[in-house]
Amino acid sequence: MIYIYRSNIIDALQSLASYDFQRIAWFDNDQGLCYSFYENIMDLFYDSGLNDALKASQIIFGKLADDALRDLESLVDKVHKENYTSGSFINAAEMQTIRDKAARALFLINVSTGEGSTVIMLEPGMAPPTA
Repeated sequence: MIYIYRSNIIDALQSLASYDFQRIAWFDNDQGLCYSFYENIMDLFYDSGLNDALKASQIIFGKLADDALRDLESLVDKVHKENYTSGSFINAAEMQTIRDKAARALFLINVSTGEGSTVIMLEPGMAPPTA
């Protein structure tokens, strides 16, 4: 059984979709925010369990939302961030496309009923059961 942290996915998608958040958190700031594209992607796909579920072809949120997440992951995999400085990457056309796809995936997750899901959703602080 694959376990997913839904709220982590929501939070990571919100960060990935927000230019305003990135404009502050990706650079030195006086607001106590420190985040990066790489950290955002790790939170979204790996720390949440989403990558495992997508690779295993599980039904997570429903066909439309899951396809949007796969589309986003495919685009993220193609972006070679190391070719950019943070200042140029935030304004790159590829990053705007990533923001748009993240916003679409977030919308589809929020309207999804989760019917037919084959994963178990965990709340923050919950650990998957041990066998």
